[in-house]
Amino acid sequence: MDPRIIPFLQSHSTIIVVSSTVAISLALALKWVRPKPLPGIPHHPITSFWGDLPAMAAAAKENGTIYEHGSFFERSMRELGPVFQIFIGPFSKTIVITDPQEIEDLHLRERSKFIDASDVLIRGFQSTIPLGQVAMKTNDVWRKHRRITAPIVSSKYLNQLAPVIDHNTRLLVEYWEKKIEIVRREGGTCFACAGDFQNSALDMISQIIAGRSLQAIPNAISHLSKAEPTRNAQGALTFPIPGVALLDATHYLFRCIGDAVTLPPVLSTVYQKVLSLTPRFRHHYGVICDHIDSCLADCRRDVQQARALGEDPDLAESMLGMIAAREGTPGQDDMSDKEIRDEVLTSFFAGHDTSALSMQWCMKFLTDSPHIQKAMHEELVAAIGDPALERKPLTFADVSSEKTPYLEAVVIELLRCARVAEGTSKQTTADIILLGYHIPANTDLIFPMTSNQVNDESMEKVLHTFDNVRSAASKEQGPNARRPWKNGKEFDPERWLVDNGDGTKRFNARAGFANPFGQGVRACAGKQLALLELKMYIAALNLAFFLDKIPEELSSYAAQINVTRSPIYAYVNPKPWKEVQA
Repeated sequence: MDPRIIPFLQSHSTIIVVSSTVAISLALALKWVRPKPLPGIPHHPITSFWGDLPAMAAAAKENGTIYEHGSFFERSMRELGPVFQIFIGPFSKTIVITDPQEIEDLHLRERSKFIDASDVLIRGFQSTIPLGQVAMKTNDVWRKHRRITAPIVSSKYLNQLAPVIDHNTRLLVEYWEKKIEIVRREGGTCFACAGDFQNSALDMISQIIAGRSLQAIPNAISHLSKAEPTRNAQGALTFPIPGVALLDATHYLFRCIGDAVTLPPVLSTVYQKVLSLTPRFRHHYGVICDHIDSCLADCRRDVQQARALGEDPDLAESMLGMIAAREGTPGQDDMSDKEIRDEVLTSFFAGHDTSALSMQWCMKFLTDSPHIQKAMHEELVAAIGDPALERKPLTFADVSSEKTPYLEAVVIELLRCARVAEGTSKQTTADIILLGYHIPANTDLIFPMTSNQVNDESMEKVLHTFDNVRSAASKEQGPNARRPWKNGKEFDPERWLVDNGDGTKRFNARAGFANPFGQGVRACAGKQLALLELKMYIAALNLAFFLDKIPEELSSYAAQINVTRSPIYAYVNPKPWKEVQA
């Protein structure tokens, strides 16, 4: 031993002893401390301090995410059954429920009063939208916010908002027509579409919610003649899009939420506190707040002017206009400016990202299903008219399930298969029973959307073994009305259609399980608006274009997850229908 070390050891003996003790204790903890499972509920073997984290990490590395077919959740469903527990580290236990019949019964019937939003989810939104509905428990403030914002998704207002959506779909069609010309001139095979849907969706949602479009797609159209697209090895072109500060800010804050949700509770709280002080966070947050505050000021000014003229200030063109028109009115609820800002920001997050990603997945499904494209096109032309002959606006009535049932089936099947919101979570507020298993209060519950595909005929026998422990209401509403899907992993809109016996078909929402918007009192408030947006976008694009094949390397269904599930490859090869052979 070097003699110079001895004085150091003598002077630092206490530090060395403490450090050694801590290191040894930590090593023993990592070796011997294990997650403690709830008794009687199936789980994977507990072999380490980390619980299921190593298996989940390996599955994500192999399959892209833990939710993909054949990955962690599907394997767990098949090995452990429809109720099992997972451990993300030693001090966390979560119950996973994958039986769609039991999930529906839990959310819609007697036991629904014993579940609420999970602390994990609420914690993830605390630094960005603490006063938005998604960041609250189901209390009186949450109910007030829901009452104030709910009218924007009523049939009355949706009918009035349809022209706004139609206008944005037409701009996207125009943009793609110009892109097609450039792709053909450059000898390309297809073009990237993710940015197109992100920009178009944000234009639309900003106009519907805040009363002002960002004009991202019009700006992109005006810059297209000078654009210099890049080209990859497969001949796909990617067009540069003029930067939109609000879109960049929305994406940044959304990523921050995703990071916060995935961290352990203590780290999540510290992360968000530190993050909120960084210049980058404050800049992006300020961009969005300035936009919302400016739009709110415009709406309030319009209300004051209308009242001064003795006119009705019911500004149904936007959610902010609707809120401003009701401010100060006797018997109406009010929100503070901070509450309004957080609700608008919530709508930006939920309304633009999920719609844009759903459309990206839709392009992939339709590209690989030319027969579905043609069947939908025939229905739309018969119900609405040939766009090559006339350019009449799409209306709320045009895309109703009664008039266009095949379109309705395409949309709900898209949402079932795309799984953009891959899972929902709740927390028990009291002890409950799930399929015969006792679940204590304050337990986190996860409902993975992949179960709506995996629970097909191959799982029917397993699911029926739990029939004797289902509630009476569940037995009445369940297998007698809806059986597990046949070929549940396939994209097949026909599964939602029923033959009327006269050569026509109707859409049947109860044909099976999907529930992409959640269920119960906490279900997505914007469900009807989201469905209208998707139906009008899909109808407009299908009336204008046939989606031809793209290079095989770009047609992969590989996915990634932040808060939502997005395709890694999003490309299209649209062509006018007149070029398609019958």
